[in-house]
Amino acid sequence: MDETKPTERRLAAIMFSDICGYSRRMGENEERALGLLAQHDKMIEAAVAEFGGHIIKRMGDGVLAEFQSAVRSVECALSIQRRIARWNRDAPEPERFQLRIGVHLGDVMVSGEDILGDGVNIASRIEPLALPGGICISQDVFNQVHRKVEMEAVSLGPQQLKNIQRQIEIYRVLTAAVGEVPPVTRVDATTDPRAATTHRWLTLALVGTGVLLLFLVLVTANRTRRHREVRTVHAALEQASGLMQQGQPAEARAVLQASLRQVRPKTPGLDEVRTAMAAAERAETESAVAGRAREFLQALLSKDWNKCVEFMHPDSKMQIGVKGLRGRMQLLGFFGGILAITDKDIEITKVTLAEDLQSATVMQRARVKGQWKEENPQTWRRSDGAWYLFLEQ
Repeated sequence: MDETKPTERRLAAIMFSDICGYSRRMGENEERALGLLAQHDKMIEAAVAEFGGHIIKRMGDGVLAEFQSAVRSVECALSIQRRIARWNRDAPEPERFQLRIGVHLGDVMVSGEDILGDGVNIASRIEPLALPGGICISQDVFNQVHRKVEMEAVSLGPQQLKNIQRQIEIYRVLTAAVGEVPPVTRVDATTDPRAATTHRWLTLALVGTGVLLLFLVLVTANRTRRHREVRTVHAALEQASGLMQQGQPAEARAVLQASLRQVRPKTPGLDEVRTAMAAAERAETESAVAGRAREFLQALLSKDWNKCVEFMHPDSKMQIGVKGLRGRMQLLGFFGGILAITDKDIEITKVTLAEDLQSATVMQRARVKGQWKEENPQTWRRSDGAWYLFLEQ
């Protein structure tokens, strides 16, 4: 007789979180990253306990937690993001961090102290859809919480999640909008009691009341739309700021551009959005220049002279010639070989863009015999949408 104990199943709200860019931080400074993880763990543990949840397991910088209520799971996620935002306001730049959180309501199987099944898998796939500092929830969670939790959310539409057969509609919680909804003033229109003395005055009063009520409905609707648009702008600015901190200016600019399409031209805060977009475009361009400079350095260190010449600006090719440029690259490679310089011995310290974003100066330093030394600046120029190193004859 098979006496295998039947598998226990239950409905649970599953929260999955992950620190943005943690692997990169570990590579940069392991001790600091571990300290950051310890601070993260304290915040998660306190919030999950406060909202009646249970941490199932930790997976490096990821956390899987279970709640008996979808409402409590979302309230916990919001609380976590608020705690981290407060921490980041006071912490020095290297100690700041952001979290992505995904929440789903689904059936799970219990296996000892662990939980398994599609419910867990879906939550883990929802989490990467959240922006840094943000929260994404499934349609099942949204249906349970949208009238019970003070929040704003926008639908991302049905999403095909990895290894999940069916599409899941996902909602992005606008964390910046939480708690910012001002109360709408309700005005009760009443008629003058003296108007009841005659049928004529009563009719006029009723007509006047109807006009007033219509006016109030229109004013209230416009005010509600205005509040919604302001929240959209604030949420976009918050999310873009998080993306900029994570070194993702292109994604930040996309978020800001999307917000402009969702609001009217005179919405308060649009000047800040345009300023943030300009800063994101500048940072995106600086990143592109630095990336090209690193690629050129790799080609130089690997002594791929033809590849090096491909990075040269067309004007430099015209003035110096391909053969002359190849000779210069070989000379640089020769001295680099003598000094035993590797890619770990050269760092880009600064990229300075011209106002028109069409040229840039790249500052580098090199480590020679254990000592760091500033190198001569490089001039890069844009041509046909790409960046090229400009060398003078």
